[in-house]
Amino acid sequence: MSISGIFSSSYSNYENQTIQNNMQQFRQEFMQLGQDLQSGNLSAAQQDYTNIQQDFQNQASGQNQTSEVHHGHHHHHSGGGESSELSQLFSQLGQALQSGNLSTAQQTYNTMLQDLQQFSPGSGQVSTQQSSQSSSSGLSVTA
Repeated sequence: MSISGIFSSSYSNYENQTIQNNMQQFRQEFMQLGQDLQSGNLSAAQQDYTNIQQDFQNQASGQNQTSEVHHGHHHHHSGGGESSELSQLFSQLGQALQSGNLSTAQQTYNTMLQDLQQFSPGSGQVSTQQSSQSSSSGLSVTA
């Protein structure tokens, strides 16, 4: 394998790990937002929304930097319509929170939650794959 092949492989693993970490953080913050909306804590929900928004901005700026490192090569993922619908819902959620409309915020959140569950059927496969890797490495260590 060439040096560039090794670098690409290592970078790809790093990039995948970063994406997984970002998704895990997003899930935690998104669930916290849901809990605050359910309990009617508008100010906490607004703060949760701001945190999520900042994470997206940080992630987007990070992706722009990695694209420059890769000389403009972009990875295209299918399902762009799904993310634009979620973006619209996320904006609606922010507007509802800003205006203090708790019931609309709750409804929008529930819609987003349903959409996210539909759009990420493979999320369970990642944890299964990781657990099988750790068990196989455990076997090789004891052998």
